Amino acid sequence: TMAGDTRPLLTISGACQGIDVKLEVDIISFGPVCVGSRLTRRVDIQNAGDIGTKFQWHARSFGPDFSVEPAKGFIGPQSETSIAITFHPTAINDDIRYDSLLCDVEGTEPLQLSLLGEGVAQPDSDESEVSFTTAVRTEVKQTIALPKNPTSDTWRLRPVVENPYWTGAEMVEVAPGASGSYEVTYRPLAMTATDDEKEDEGYGRPEHHKGSVFVA
Repeated sequence: TMAGDTRPLLTISGACQGIDVKLEVDIISFGPVCVGSRLTRRVDIQNAGDIGTKFQWHARSFGPDFSVEPAKGFIGPQSETSIAITFHPTAINDDIRYDSLLCDVEGTEPLQLSLLGEGVAQPDSDESEVSFTTAVRTEVKQTIALPKNPTSDTWRLRPVVENPYWTGAEMVEVAPGASGSYEVTYRPLAMTATDDEKEDEGYGRPEHHKGSVFVA
């Protein structure tokens, strides 16, 4: 104020940029999943701020029943990135719960995610038996029929093979509306009992090699 007259001396303006990162949801429920199989759901990490930032999950805390991919990365300003959370129960349990799993975000507070699921046994009605016969260290292959895919999406299945004498591909795809198949290779490294040995209860070789393939 000069001589009773008020005049502006200067004009001040400013802008503030920040990080505004959050999860699309903070709880994921997977429901029942058979032990030995896998179910993947996706969740978005959203950055509504004007600055990009790095994130990193505490990946070890997801085990042994869950896993996260990718476990770390960068999310740009005004963008989002998708994270795959996979449930692979290791035992029958009707209440698998992992609370407040942490994701560190550079420049702001960590995110928290809770995961719920149920590990169930495979229904007996879904089991079928396939027999293999071959010489020791000689491969023989058989094809297992997979159920028809009634959905409009391609199934990407991860078979679980139990017993090192049997092997198969790590993944098999079944197209929408189609039936699939899975090739299994049997290559035994030890003999089973002969007919005469089967009558001798004290003989050490098994009557059969037994394994399993679970596809879900």
